[in-house]
Amino acid sequence: MDKWKDIELEKMKAGGNRKFREFLESQDDYDPCWNLQEKYNSKAAALFRDKVATLAEGRDWSVETSSARNWSPPQTKVPLASVHR
Repeated sequence: MDKWKDIELEKMKAGGNRKFREFLESQDDYDPCWNLQEKYNSKAAALFRDKVATLAEGRDWSVETSSARNWSPPQTKVPLASVHR
């Protein structure tokens, strides 16, 4: 059986589905119609990941000091076959 690292346990304590949902819903850019890709590639999700990592390390977190505060989603590439000519 795998052994959990201390930091992984702390991330589990700091995060979770309920906390993630509540955090997303509190963000200005949240859209309840997001699909999974949009949700997990959103700035709100990046902020939450940073928040969980920061809190798990025992440090204080805020949006203003977050390394994800200026995050933007990755550009999705359109497959060549779907480009209309």
